[in-house]
Amino acid sequence: MYLMRNPCKQTRPGHGEHGITGLETAIILIAFVVVAAVFAYTVLSAGLFASGKSTEAVYEGLRTTKETLHVQGNVAAVLGSIDTTGNRAGDTDSIVTLSFKLHSAMLAEWIDLTPAYVQHHTQNKLQQNSVTHTTVINFNTSEVAIPDCAWTAYFVGKNDGDTLLEKDETIAVTVWLVDYDYHPSVGNYYELGDDGDDPFLDDAANLLQPNETFCLQVISDKGAVLTIEKSLPANFDPLMKLDR
Repeated sequence: MYLMRNPCKQTRPGHGEHGITGLETAIILIAFVVVAAVFAYTVLSAGLFASGKSTEAVYEGLRTTKETLHVQGNVAAVLGSIDTTGNRAGDTDSIVTLSFKLHSAMLAEWIDLTPAYVQHHTQNKLQQNSVTHTTVINFNTSEVAIPDCAWTAYFVGKNDGDTLLEKDETIAVTVWLVDYDYHPSVGNYYELGDDGDDPFLDDAANLLQPNETFCLQVISDKGAVLTIEKSLPANFDPLMKLDR
């Protein structure tokens, strides 16, 4: 049996197909533009933030460099006879002080170098400075460490009367590894520290020996840490200039 198609029934063009209107297209386009704008703003903001941080880092680096201390000349080590038994008489020879000169590497405005200790105006013994010091000097070897050493200082040449290291000024620093005391019967003498809280070597076994290496760290409230590392000669002289 044959089925006859109705020749009068026609199918409309596009019947059963789906599309989008111009309004829908505009909405999608606007959404893409908004998302792209937000993303671009985020990237731009991140770039500006990173650029700002980089600028801050550069300026901080320049400030640190300008205010960095620099050693002028050699480090000098002084040999002395130290009382290690408590009888106010020297019985052991070793290094008692380490001295060096400092100036600003880039001629900064000023660096506070108020010393931790001063010497008595008549007895010449060491005593803690009544003025608070902000610059700290640490001493260490492979065997012992002294944080916040006893150190004194005086200006060489030009100085305006304060303890601020300024342009064209040089300061001589002396680090005292042992105490420098006074007694009327013997005068001034070197002695070991008496406990772990003082800024001196307390044990004769920790006194500096020939060929030993030591390290000094000068930490100011401005600029980078200055590290001074030196080795002692095989034979001690009363005054030694350490070049290595």
